[in-house]
Amino acid sequence: MKLGGENRPAWLQTRHWKGFAGDISIKHSLVFDILSQMAGEIVPKSEATARNFHATYGSYDIVERILEVIKKTDGKLA
Repeated sequence: MKLGGENRPAWLQTRHWKGFAGDISIKHSLVFDILSQMAGEIVPKSEATARNFHATYGSYDIVERILEVIKKTDGKLA
């Protein structure tokens, strides 16, 4: 799926998000507000999800590795 003409997540920049907003006919400020909110929630929600997963299924290294990647990016936006 492309966002503002870009389909590689690591390459997304502000201009792509603005293009995406234009593509779906909404103000780009709304897109950035939603992205900011999501970025602020991703670490605590992923930690809660990992705790729930561990309680239900036990401990798996992959879950910890995914959590480390999420924490490393810590909601950074392009």
